[in-house]
Amino acid sequence: MAGHRILLVHPAEGRERLQDRLETADCTVETVSTATAALEAVATDQFDCLVSKHELPGDSGLELQSAAERIAPDVPFVLFADTDSETVTDAADSYHVVRNNGEGSLDRLLEVATGQSTEPPGRKQDISGHEPTTEEIARAIEEAPIGISLSDPSLSDYPLVYTNDAWESITGYETQEVLGRNPRLLQGPESDPETVERLSTAIADEEPANVEIRNYKRNGTPFWNDLTSHQYTTRMESSPTMSAFRSMSPTAAKPKHLPKNEPENSTTSAARCAAFSSVSTGY
Repeated sequence: MAGHRILLVHPAEGRERLQDRLETADCTVETVSTATAALEAVATDQFDCLVSKHELPGDSGLELQSAAERIAPDVPFVLFADTDSETVTDAADSYHVVRNNGEGSLDRLLEVATGQSTEPPGRKQDISGHEPTTEEIARAIEEAPIGISLSDPSLSDYPLVYTNDAWESITGYETQEVLGRNPRLLQGPESDPETVERLSTAIADEEPANVEIRNYKRNGTPFWNDLTSHQYTTRMESSPTMSAFRSMSPTAAKPKHLPKNEPENSTTSAARCAAFSSVSTGY
């Protein structure tokens, strides 16, 4: 926290207690009273944070934030507000708002201004009653624009037990063709043995893996697959079962080692999907 340089934008009246609290925490504080003076300061000097009172002489902290963002977009902005107006509440969706509501507000301001707060900007809403159902999660996975497959290591040779629509589209295989078969059916003559071994070892050790491997579509067309493999535990009828998922998605990026004049057809790893156990029951 020591060494933080903060620009405090606040009318002279009432400013001293904020400045004292920040300086007590070893922050270097420069003060100005107006939005115009603040913009001049951020344009000519460097600060770790800009803290502004909501109500400024002839202006507002909200308007200052908009202008300061154009001049110094990398400087964090904190609005110190005495009100819970709709405009202030909306502002909390984009950046930190600390409400001056009595005891603890200055400590909260200090945490946010010095980067100690782990809470991201934006309002946290009560989502009670809006949680997705198992069916909605399953539909999201089925209709995801990335290829997703599930294998069941409790069966011999880790066969596929599920593929989504995007997996079919990318590989050219229909689900019923591949269920019960090992995903190595996508490998071919240019699939690197060392990469295959690295992936196999990770699966055997129940570790996550991410590899770039040359795979082949059903019609024999090669494509680059930036493959993510992850294992998770689910429990079915009191018997522990380990399942794995693999994901792929189209990308325009060409691998550096792609031979010249070779058709480009690449895939890239997808964000890891949560709640796979919700759709694995029954496999």
